[in-house]
Amino acid sequence: RIVAKIEEILPYIEKYDKAETKLTELNAKFPDALKKSILQEAVQGKLVPQNPDDEPASVLLERIKAEKQKLIKEGKIKKDKPLAPITEDEIPFEIPESWQWCRIGKIFHTSSGSTPLRSEASYWTNGIYNWVRTTDLNNDVLSDCEIKITQKALDECNLSILPLNSVCIAMYGGAGTIGKNAFINFETTINQSVCAIHPNSFCDMKYVLYYFQYYRKYWMEFASGSRKDPNINKVIINNTLFPLPPLEEQKRIVAKIEELMPFIGNITK
Repeated sequence: RIVAKIEEILPYIEKYDKAETKLTELNAKFPDALKKSILQEAVQGKLVPQNPDDEPASVLLERIKAEKQKLIKEGKIKKDKPLAPITEDEIPFEIPESWQWCRIGKIFHTSSGSTPLRSEASYWTNGIYNWVRTTDLNNDVLSDCEIKITQKALDECNLSILPLNSVCIAMYGGAGTIGKNAFINFETTINQSVCAIHPNSFCDMKYVLYYFQYYRKYWMEFASGSRKDPNINKVIINNTLFPLPPLEEQKRIVAKIEELMPFIGNITK
């Protein structure tokens, strides 16, 4: 009778085990899937309502263009190579009428750094300037880094201090590293594997950070599928499409994302 009862119950135990395994997998994936869903809604203009009183992104673009021309004239940035017009085939999804599709290089100045000669101790010993590498990028706000360089390295190795609130992107390192990003809120330099998106007066750089968190999957897919050169570079980043909302809406999007993200963190606890 014991054997009969065990054999009667065993199929139910096996079904329960499979269901529990599936539920565990779902629970593990759910927070990440929810975050991706929130970011997708955000960059498609579906996370917060549009306000008809907001200055449209088309006007923002004209202001950005004027600011870049001013910086070029003052010699603070170099004139970029012209970027190709955006075609209908490139546009991945619809955005609100008050938004504008543009290329990263059209609205932002970008830069990268270098690696001082490792064998030159005077570049590294008692360093005082931060030096960010791809391994430092944390897909979030970055407030410090491990390695520092000296004044001599800064002066001699084609390095400069980034503006505060730049957003950095990993360009090299394979599919697991490419596209890693961080919002930089401290003074630092970067190495040649990192591309910095310099802030301007017309974009909320936290919105830029969240867009790159959404977009990173495409750069990772590119790296996985590219046998010849599984990296991205400044040309690819400058040509990346960017959905630009009105500035006030950018701020509302950032506020809503930062309101929702703590709830996602609590799900995993």
